[in-house]
Amino acid sequence: PAAAPARSDAPAAPAAAAKTGRSGEIFAALGERLKADPKVANGLSGQVLQFNVLDPEAAWTVDFSGKLPKVAEGHAGKAGAVFGLADADLVGLAKGEAKARDLFQRGRLSVEGDVRLAHELGVLAKLI
Repeated sequence: PAAAPARSDAPAAPAAAAKTGRSGEIFAALGERLKADPKVANGLSGQVLQFNVLDPEAAWTVDFSGKLPKVAEGHAGKAGAVFGLADADLVGLAKGEAKARDLFQRGRLSVEGDVRLAHELGVLAKLI
């Protein structure tokens, strides 16, 4: 008779935890800042910004084209600028520890469209 395979009562290894980002927290705080003071981002008046966040992936739209600015999860239909950056770099911007210019120069912030709009990303500073 063939021997039965060895049986292990050890629990299975846990699956790798999905990485959680902070972009939701940051853009929620931006929405609150814009509600409290819609003029805080006057340089962005009439613009739509798209943020494509990586590691983990998320997409956010900040729309300054209406009477009141709007922040929403998802992709913009038509944006004046599309910014690509890692969640960790977004956290750096929101804490005021990083500047968009430095991230751009180091290749950690990509900009498609009107690169001048990146100068207005200071609106993200000190959100968290």
